[in-house]
Amino acid sequence: MSARYRLIHFDADPFLGRRFPVGAFVESASGVQFVEAPHLPDERCLGDAEEHKLLRLVLLSLRAARSFDVRPPAPNVYVGKSVGLPASVSNPRAWAEEMLAGGRRVVAPVREEHAQKKAP
Repeated sequence: MSARYRLIHFDADPFLGRRFPVGAFVESASGVQFVEAPHLPDERCLGDAEEHKLLRLVLLSLRAARSFDVRPPAPNVYVGKSVGLPASVSNPRAWAEEMLAGGRRVVAPVREEHAQKKAP
């Protein structure tokens, strides 16, 4: 079984689109694990204390999840698409922790129409 992950974002303000990565689900041979981001937004980043309380409740729900295909626990939580990890990754949890800490760059797949455009 190859490992895969799904990023989890918390959207503090849907109108402004301020999404914060708060964790990732990692599925590997050892099961499904929730990896929490080491740096989470506080009240100042989120705008108020109520949003911060909601984020804490969301994190409690995500920590308790046992399925990789979990539904978002709140309307302003976005669960990303499943992305496979390279076979060379021996410790998927450690890889996700490093990625969430900013040590690894997540590369999005190139869309076909962008790949065909040439620079002027």
